[in-house]
Amino acid sequence: MTTQTHCDTLLAHLRLAPITHKEAVQKYLIMGFLARISELRQMGHAIKDRYETSTTGARYKVYYLEGESSDARI
Repeated sequence: MTTQTHCDTLLAHLRLAPITHKEAVQKYLIMGFLARISELRQMGHAIKDRYETSTTGARYKVYYLEGESSDARI
């Protein structure tokens, strides 16, 4: 996949539900996840993030589009 295809894939997912770095790698094989998030932000997309805590106590970031299904999960 090209960089643009990764950006398109991430944006399509974010329009439906939030995503984590781990999900992006597992579902879409996106290894440059943080770079793609940065590029999407530079393009003007309002991508926000928040920390969540797993049942084991591990903290991780969840990325979402501000104002678009930000509480849904796939």
